[in-house]
Amino acid sequence: MLKSAPRILAIVLLVAIAVLMAIAGGDGFTKLFKDVEANDGNGGDTPPPAQNIEDEPIIVEPPVNSSRFPKQPSRSDTFLYEQSIAVNAALKLEATHQTNKGILLVVSGAPTDGDFTVERQSVTVINMSEGGTLNSCLTLSCDSPTQYVTSQLTTEGLAVAVKDDKKCYLFIVDYELKSGRQTELDALSGAKIFPLSAGFMLLAERAQSAVHLIKNGEVEKTAFIPSGNVLEIIEMRSNFIIFINGINGYSVISLDKDLTGYSNISVPGKTALKVMPATEGGAQKFLVVEHTGSEVYVAKHSATFRESDCERVYAGKGGGADIYQNGSTIFLLLKGEKPRVILLDMNLDLVASNSSLYDDIKDIYFCEGYGGGYLMLIKEKSGDKLRLTDIRNDGAIAESTINISANSANFIINLNGTVSVIYSSAKDPSRIHIAGIDL
Repeated sequence: MLKSAPRILAIVLLVAIAVLMAIAGGDGFTKLFKDVEANDGNGGDTPPPAQNIEDEPIIVEPPVNSSRFPKQPSRSDTFLYEQSIAVNAALKLEATHQTNKGILLVVSGAPTDGDFTVERQSVTVINMSEGGTLNSCLTLSCDSPTQYVTSQLTTEGLAVAVKDDKKCYLFIVDYELKSGRQTELDALSGAKIFPLSAGFMLLAERAQSAVHLIKNGEVEKTAFIPSGNVLEIIEMRSNFIIFINGINGYSVISLDKDLTGYSNISVPGKTALKVMPATEGGAQKFLVVEHTGSEVYVAKHSATFRESDCERVYAGKGGGADIYQNGSTIFLLLKGEKPRVILLDMNLDLVASNSSLYDDIKDIYFCEGYGGGYLMLIKEKSGDKLRLTDIRNDGAIAESTINISANSANFIINLNGTVSVIYSSAKDPSRIHIAGIDL
């Protein structure tokens, strides 16, 4: 009997193990384990009962730097199409640029919901087709909130400068918004970008202003220039021409291509409002809209800017002016209480002038030359509606009122012959509207 005891104990042990394994496979083991915990007798060590997951609030955080694009345009009984960029915060249209791929819209804001979202106040570039489809967007992200400074299309892509309290950040992105580069610069108060045949020039406005030659996304050279308000930088064959407004007039600076030396010519007593290079008989000319007091002049300077070679005509009174050239005509728009349009030929002789049709103008948002004339986007005084005005080179006018109210607007003449009007309204600052129009 004693010899059989180990065998009997082994059999009992195997049976006990089998029973425990059977219980572990069912609910009995789980219940038994929980009962032991509940009656453990350890007082404060007893865990609280599990909360029903259905009682917990579900919090969905908005995605950071995301979008709902692509977004198709809506059909319209009035326009070719209607489109909008809608978010839950104020959104500002900073710039529009036309490429061979479509339209790039540069906007700024801090939306956390809507068509796109960002982590903090940022600048975002949106890619739109000529037909109004919002294809994609790219947020120019930094570690702190940033403000828009300037942007331009260049040979390297779309160049966009943004800034915070400490630095300026220069982004260069391809036209399809698939890739980009970032360069940091010292803090600045403002900036302007001037496209070149290769790369571009970035004017950094500081206590001591500087021009940075940017190539391949990097600062290649830097030069400091005289203080003043830089109006224009024009690339010539062997130098750069810089127009700077000062206290006693404006200066024309010739800067070497290597940015090492320059010469300065002063035009005293006048402020340059707009500069446009032109050619006449194969010779280089510069058309400059000059302002003296309340009087506006159009001057045609030679490349030497000698006063004896200058032709100058009086255009009228105005607080400002814009100038455009399309073929053989010069389009001069005088701004002020009574806007006026003047068409001149290259000899600065009057082709056409009209002010009576512009009595109802509250503001002129944009003008662009196309075909044999110019297209303007006008805001009317009566009704605050927008108006597209087509002025031919011979002075003939065709107008079309658009049933749109806006506090800011712009337009792009698309390669397919249609017009995309981009506008915003003070009544709805969280939305930017786009309307397709057939000329």
